Amino acid sequence: MNRFAVLSAIISLAVLVVPNVVAPAAASPFTGGTGAWTIIGQPAVVSLSGLPPTAKANYQNNLNVTIALGLVYIVLHNSVGQTIFVNVGTSTNVAVTKNSTVSVAIFNVPTGSYSATFFAVLPSGAAMSVSTTVQVTL
Repeated sequence: MNRFAVLSAIISLAVLVVPNVVAPAAASPFTGGTGAWTIIGQPAVVSLSGLPPTAKANYQNNLNVTIALGLVYIVLHNSVGQTIFVNVGTSTNVAVTKNSTVSVAIFNVPTGSYSATFFAVLPSGAAMSVSTTVQVTL
C-alpha cells in the first residue's frame, strides 16, 4: 500500500470518529428551564374599536436575574388544528420576581373561535415557559 492510500484511510477514519470526540458543545448556558417565566392569570384577546385584536399575556420572572429581552409567541389554530397565525411580542428588562404584560397584535385573521397557545423564549430560542393554551374569539 502506498503512502497516499494509508494517509487517505487515516483521514477517512478521523473524519468519522473525531467529530464525536472533539465537537464543541452546543448547550445553552441558560439554566432556568420552562419554569423561568410563569404565566399569571389567563391570557386573553382584547379588541378596541378601529384596531386589530391584541393578545395579552402576563408573565412573572422567576429567575434571580433581570431578563433583558423575552419573546412571547402566540400561535392560533382553527377548529381542525391547522396553524393559521403566528406572531411574537417582546418584553424588556423584566426584573427578578416582577411581572410583565406582553401584547401581540393579531392581523388578517377572520373572526371566529380559535385555540391560542402562548409561550416565552429567549432570543437564543431557549424555552422560558411552558405552553399555555386558551380558547379565544376574534
